[in-house]
Amino acid sequence: MIFGHIAQPNPCRLPAAIEKALDFLRATNFNVLEPGVVEIDGKNIYAQIIDLTTREAVENRPEVHRRYIDIQFLAWGQEKIGIAIDTGNNKVSGNAANLLI
Repeated sequence: MIFGHIAQPNPCRLPAAIEKALDFLRATNFNVLEPGVVEIDGKNIYAQIIDLTTREAVENRPEVHRRYIDIQFLAWGQEKIGIAIDTGNNKVSGNAANLLI
């Protein structure tokens, strides 16, 4: 997991796909976008625009992605993000083959 701020350059070299996604985040005015999916590089790189109110930590369960990378970007407001160690014992929740909770 990499933590950072969109305005700060990252001291480590990132893969081209992540840099492309970060360039999109830096250049996009999220105030004018409606919730939905925006393709950045076709179906390979895309943004899910979500407008929601976060829940309390006790209401959430951890998630892990094993087939793709998920960049979390908060355009405005405040949010607390929790992390947990992936022990490999997580059960699949719902119909999402890649999302383990």
